[in-house]
Amino acid sequence: MARADAALDEVDIEGLLAFARYVLTNADSLWMGSSLDQKQRLQAVVFPDGLRFDGHEFGTAATCLAFKQLPEPEQAKNGMASLTGFEPVLPP
Repeated sequence: MARADAALDEVDIEGLLAFARYVLTNADSLWMGSSLDQKQRLQAVVFPDGLRFDGHEFGTAATCLAFKQLPEPEQAKNGMASLTGFEPVLPP
């Protein structure tokens, strides 16, 4: 019985971290393939205080602590061409 308890105490930290990374990076595909109960559990992990809807927009006050560890995304380019270069720049 002591051996069984010791085995339960040995947690596969690397395995847990790999699973957490998988869940966070694949939340969208996990959501699409989940049952209602699984979706509610996933939502509780990602949005611990729930989602708020004011009739127009969704929002959340708290974010899962794991998301705070992710790197900030690079500034997204808007896909618009710069205004200079197509026409001569006129003096003010």
